[in-house]
Amino acid sequence: MIIVRIFATGLKSHFTMVDTALYDKFEEILQKNLISYCTAEGCIPGGLLQSVDIDDKWETWIKEYFADAIKEYNAYPQVCFAWAGYVGLALAKMWDSDWTSYKDLPYSSLYGERGFDDLDDNVTTKILGLDLESDEAKDIARILRSCATEAISLIRHQGIEAQSVDAFYVIVRGVQVIFRIGETIGLHKLGYKLTAVDI
Repeated sequence: MIIVRIFATGLKSHFTMVDTALYDKFEEILQKNLISYCTAEGCIPGGLLQSVDIDDKWETWIKEYFADAIKEYNAYPQVCFAWAGYVGLALAKMWDSDWTSYKDLPYSSLYGERGFDDLDDNVTTKILGLDLESDEAKDIARILRSCATEAISLIRHQGIEAQSVDAFYVIVRGVQVIFRIGETIGLHKLGYKLTAVDI
């Protein structure tokens, strides 16, 4: 069993207490692979789209998300990763729609009737406003499942021992990457684009 209490003082502080080279490399490879895949699928614009408001809100929800997600990992590893993409999609939609009204919502507002188990369906229907049988909803589900499968495959490919400390931290990094992918898919669907900036 992976211990959830590791988050008691926050994720960022724990990342400074371990050698992060393995985790940094895993995150870099996974993010590059998923950007390439999602760009080929036409659902992101060749890079990440991010909002400080969205990312800051995710930071306030992240411990609760992991408390839910890590319990699912052994039986349903795809859920652990893919649902983070749905959180990114939800926050992108809220940010674009009426951030003043949504910015103080609790993480539990994303829950469906079965709590975390059907967070994906609740986000799809109640926040994104899509029918579960629509092509768009099915495409989102397929893409996020594929992203989750890539994360799981990369963990195995790198020979990281299951239920080890290293496994825990790469799961954390993988979830972060797929959250950013979901955020980018959401913002891209809403018409936001990458813009070159002269510095």
